[in-house]
Amino acid sequence: AKKAAWQCGLPKQEIVATCATILTYGSYGLGAHCSESDIDALCVGSSFTTMAKDYFIVLRNMLKSRPEVSEIHCVKDAKVAMRLKFDGITVDLPYAQLRVLSVPLVETLCLTLCLVKKKIPSLNLATVRCAKIFWTRSLMPIRLPCSPHEYGHSNITRSTFYKIRAEFLREHNMTRDILRPDFDWHSVFETFPYLKKYARFVKIYLSTSDKSELGDWIGWLRSRFRCLLVKLEEVQGLCDPNPTEYVDTEAGEPNVVFYWGL
Repeated sequence: AKKAAWQCGLPKQEIVATCATILTYGSYGLGAHCSESDIDALCVGSSFTTMAKDYFIVLRNMLKSRPEVSEIHCVKDAKVAMRLKFDGITVDLPYAQLRVLSVPLVETLCLTLCLVKKKIPSLNLATVRCAKIFWTRSLMPIRLPCSPHEYGHSNITRSTFYKIRAEFLREHNMTRDILRPDFDWHSVFETFPYLKKYARFVKIYLSTSDKSELGDWIGWLRSRFRCLLVKLEEVQGLCDPNPTEYVDTEAGEPNVVFYWGL
């Protein structure tokens, strides 16, 4: 933030006072993460910092210079505009901007989001994954763990609503006898039999001649998944989008493959 302030020609006293911050949220911010969890973090910048320059160029170069950081991928028009690995742990790093010189060093993301909405009423908070407001047309409001209560919904389509509902019912049926001493917990944690569940699939194949570019293209593709899913629903009805990334080992170029059940 101080480098950006200096480049903008701000007075010395303002350069000294300015700062940005990174806040965690989601399972990591709530202390509910496990060894396999990724980290959801929000980069909050000052009024004079820009996403195009300071976030995608300056911050990215700073991260690239750190030996702990690897696999930095940026997708400019995605909700999660930057994704990276820190010591092998995946970190999703969206960006938000406040119309203040120095970002308040609040302890919780909830307070920051309140500041964002107060300072920038016109800001489209849909870019911040943890700050979506429930609209009355939503198929399924998801209550977020914050105060005051907010609701997320933008990833809910007819297919994802059906999938969530079906999983709740499936797990409910599996745990009816949970209080029995001989209850088998292994069945609860078994992998969903995706390949046995469906007879037809949509195959999404992405390849590139340069392996270093594949990660950025995967991020771009994932940012379009919801639009594709809505189109498929119009033609096919329900679709079960499997987020697992597969690799076609018979192809001669770097690739990733997704299979969605129909």
